[in-house]
Amino acid sequence: MVAGELLHLQMIFRGASAGTDWPAIEDVNAFLPNSAWQEYRSRLADTVDEDLWDQLVMAYALLEADRARFVTAAKLAPDRPLAAPRTTWDACADGSVTEGRVAG
Repeated sequence: MVAGELLHLQMIFRGASAGTDWPAIEDVNAFLPNSAWQEYRSRLADTVDEDLWDQLVMAYALLEADRARFVTAAKLAPDRPLAAPRTTWDACADGSVTEGRVAG
């Protein structure tokens, strides 16, 4: 169940990253579920390898941060960009940003 949930989450994140705006969501639990982890984590703690357990804990900890990010984005204006404009990222990469502005 947890593996299926993680695959579902991977599809959601890939789909969301392909767009230019944050997806509109009404229910974060339906959009980014974690119910399998909530239900089965106590059983998995004693049965899976320690390294796998650590990876699962980290994956679901990051998921909680992503869930919060999606909830916050859903409360913003509907035309919210998913990423900064490309020129901003290019400017950051070559170090030409001063005081939050692109050096020109």
